[in-house]
Amino acid sequence: MEKQLAFKPGESGNPSGRPKGAKNKRIALVTALKEHFGTTQQATAEKKFWLLVIEAAGKGDTNCLSLVAQRLQPAYKAQSPLLDLDLPTEPVAAAQKLIEAAASGESTVEQVKPLLSGLSDLLRAKEFEELDQRLSDLENQLTKEA
Repeated sequence: MEKQLAFKPGESGNPSGRPKGAKNKRIALVTALKEHFGTTQQATAEKKFWLLVIEAAGKGDTNCLSLVAQRLQPAYKAQSPLLDLDLPTEPVAAAQKLIEAAASGESTVEQVKPLLSGLSDLLRAKEFEELDQRLSDLENQLTKEA
């Protein structure tokens, strides 16, 4: 039985989607800036834009002031201290210890999440290796029987 496709080959799944050649928002903004300031250079247009923003901020425009402040001092991203846990080599036991550390407050969820994700990936890779080995063993067994 042949698989039914929702769309014919060569037919778009989203015919009213973004037209070919349409520019993304950043390119459209840069183009508008270059046109507004009468230049072909992106760097020149951006510099003139920021000079206007700074001038407006100096005159008390709080939105412009906020833009300048964000540019000068980006938002603070908290960083957790390094974890000092003695984890077992067995992935399931290591995951259990990480969960216990987060539950007890010894570490934060933000610290534990990426480590658990890595352990999950490791377990999937091990599972794949085991399945591959089992498949090879079955193929070898069938070859010997034939």
